[in-house]
Amino acid sequence: MLKTLKILGLWLVIYGFIWVVYRTMIGYDHHLISVIYFSLLSILSLQAFRDIFKKLVKKTTKKNYLVLLLFLALHFTTYWICNNYLEKPVEFIKNNPASFTLVDKYFLLIKPLDVLFQQIMIVILVKKLQENKISLNKIILIMMVVFGVAHLYSTTHMELVPTLIMTFFTLILSIVFPYFILKVKSGYLYSFISHLVFVDLAALMFWLVF
Repeated sequence: MLKTLKILGLWLVIYGFIWVVYRTMIGYDHHLISVIYFSLLSILSLQAFRDIFKKLVKKTTKKNYLVLLLFLALHFTTYWICNNYLEKPVEFIKNNPASFTLVDKYFLLIKPLDVLFQQIMIVILVKKLQENKISLNKIILIMMVVFGVAHLYSTTHMELVPTLIMTFFTLILSIVFPYFILKVKSGYLYSFISHLVFVDLAALMFWLVF
């Protein structure tokens, strides 16, 4: 139990520090620096935990990577549809600024890198908890608490209804991510894909409804 708390506590400190640095010192408007930031963090994380990712990549086929490319193409299509065929919800965005409501260059170019880094961190947490003999159900519960609370924090800059909607779907993904990572062949890729699809569907939903 103590070791589990240490793993979770260290992970939360590192993850939280990284996002505090980004939001206070860089911000969503600095695209080039954002690309460098998330790319560098992803590379360093992959290198630091290369044993985990080597085992995962060994089971990945070319077909899996083609599926990934397909969903990246759909991400770009989402940006194109929103900005060319849907009316921008200006008032809603003003009260709820986020990548999936703005659907701007950050959403198009940097959000996949943002998601990539988040997924690398999620894989590390899930695998480390598994190594510590934590069951899948308990890992899911931990993920639901961590990410549920994190998304409820969005009430500081977003309205209650969209925050609750995002938190609800985040809780669903908190079940999906560990299951994919631990139980599905090449599941780490499908975890990334489901995360990106969630972002794209959120963008389409908010632009269509609001």
